Amino acid sequence: MRVWLRLLRWLAQPGSQTAPGAHRHQVRVVRRTAVAVDGSVVAFEFERPDGSPLPSWQPGAHIDVTLPSGRYRQYSLCGDLADRTRYRIAVRRIEGGGSAELHDEVAEGTMLTVGTPRNAFPLAVGGGAATARPVRFIAGGIGITPILPSVTVAACRPRTGRASCPVWSARMMAGGLSNSRVVM
Repeated sequence: MRVWLRLLRWLAQPGSQTAPGAHRHQVRVVRRTAVAVDGSVVAFEFERPDGSPLPSWQPGAHIDVTLPSGRYRQYSLCGDLADRTRYRIAVRRIEGGGSAELHDEVAEGTMLTVGTPRNAFPLAVGGGAATARPVRFIAGGIGITPILPSVTVAACRPRTGRASCPVWSARMMAGGLSNSRVVM
């Protein structure tokens, strides 16, 4: 309960919300890829027009995306943490929502505005090989997006000698995702 109260207090702080015009970045959609067999999930990759680095981010972070209509929506970053030139989000289409606007109106080459990454749920990993404990991640559907960077970071930690076994659903396998790496 205390954790939820702290989170709610943090979210209520004036600095926790990206104010229009503050900490905003112009980006170009450089890649748009359907990542679900039925086309219901599309990955968008953004870069600055001049190729300069974007602000760094940590697993669990999200960005505010200003839609063509001017509305704001938040999407989890699910790309390569080391790539400072590109942000990647995956968006599941929901009729009547901001996701439908992204799916219908945003193509490669479209200019958008995004906020600096924020993170209300940072991954806490520490300790060396002697103290590292196995970590298990559970996610369903589009909920996998904020988890993917955390899985990557946890997989790079020193091993404890215990085996790690990823578990994929039949739906993920039908979507062409391999058990060696989830690509979204």
